[in-house]
Amino acid sequence: RWQPEPIDIDIVYEDDHILIINKAAGLVVHPAAGHHGGTLLNALLHHCPQLNGVPRAGIVHRLDKHTSGVILVAKNDQFHDQVSKQFIQRQVKKEYLALVWGKLESKGIIEGNIRRHTRERKIFTVVQSGGRESFTRYELVEYLAPLSLIKLHPTTGRTHQLRVHLKFISHPIFGDKAYGGGAKYAKSFHVKYTQLINQMMKTIPRVALHARKLEINHPITCEKMSFTAPIPTDFTTAMEILKNAQP
Repeated sequence: RWQPEPIDIDIVYEDDHILIINKAAGLVVHPAAGHHGGTLLNALLHHCPQLNGVPRAGIVHRLDKHTSGVILVAKNDQFHDQVSKQFIQRQVKKEYLALVWGKLESKGIIEGNIRRHTRERKIFTVVQSGGRESFTRYELVEYLAPLSLIKLHPTTGRTHQLRVHLKFISHPIFGDKAYGGGAKYAKSFHVKYTQLINQMMKTIPRVALHARKLEINHPITCEKMSFTAPIPTDFTTAMEILKNAQP
């Protein structure tokens, strides 16, 4: 049985029906093997005890442990079902920010079927046949050698989708060891970037991915609502370091 825990959470918006959280990087969303407590779910049960009777304590979608940003919670079964349908029917608009290795084109589309890796069962991969379809649009915000700041707009919501897609196009997310974006990838770049990359690894020692914006239709009023999570300090500091290092 899940237990409420007094864990601080950053509330972006709350009414009688929904709750919008700005999840901190490093906070696990659901209890699982190795994380039986100290999760967002435990924090939500403490903040709003009525969520104890709602599936997954009202959490409608997930963010990876190291991903920061907007996450949506529905306060009862009815609202949970209504908002879940919006995700299933691809009515929800999502925007992420990511720092990725190398320079991308100004914009593009990444698509392909995704399924669990046959050998490494904790990760996923794009496959030629089988799997589930996936689709992501991206646009380049700024190239700050040797990294690019990009916006990502996923239409589908597959597990690890953005991480898988960026590895697939050979521009893995900075700090993403599981998908080839860790320190070892620095060897692909000129040694003149070594000191900068080392500084970046210390500044943002996680997957450099932030769920910045979420747009839904309110489950009661049907009003279109957009919620934004401020860019976290580690992300903004890393950007400043990159900008100051440019010739």
